[in-house]
Amino acid sequence: MKHWLLLSLSLPLFALTMSVQNGKEEQKPYSILHLRDTSYFKCESVRNDFDVITSIECQIPQASQHPFPTIQNTHFTVDYKPSSTGYSIVISPKTKIALFADSFDLLREPQTYRSSARKTKEWSIIGYSDSIPMLPEVKENQNALNLPIRSAKETYPYVGGLDLKGNPIKMKRIEDVNDYMEIKKHIQVKIIQKHYRWQKAR
Repeated sequence: MKHWLLLSLSLPLFALTMSVQNGKEEQKPYSILHLRDTSYFKCESVRNDFDVITSIECQIPQASQHPFPTIQNTHFTVDYKPSSTGYSIVISPKTKIALFADSFDLLREPQTYRSSARKTKEWSIIGYSDSIPMLPEVKENQNALNLPIRSAKETYPYVGGLDLKGNPIKMKRIEDVNDYMEIKKHIQVKIIQKHYRWQKAR
């Protein structure tokens, strides 16, 4: 499974920060719109009769003096809409999109779960063509139990942002970066060895 990710846009909108990232998984492009605010806000998806998301609307409580221009890419259009209580961000899909509440921090909390929070400080919208990247697309069962996966004995690995060559952008003095670089070096050696054996066999 191959991934690449490129930061393409970042807009600070007073308390709200909005960023768009583009990537590929198995040669299929996808986009991630990330919204973060200092206070809790709500995002809701609107679905048609076929359970397909036709739009996502996020209600931002603070009033903005400077509306941003329409943002477009291959997967969605992002529009600004003023309201009496603040403003809304409306995301209209060009392909498929999915909405996720980022209501927990993997670096600080020893468990993961699928959040159903209606309000949180961070939201992610993923635009994709066929299947959702990085996550298996499983239809939610209303009768199923949503139990958190606990991992209190293990700390989550963290490397941070990577450049186009796969190297950490910010070299923090944390063990995960060193481990990542060691793994990357071993993989590169294995690729060279495999290529050498293939050339020798020809």
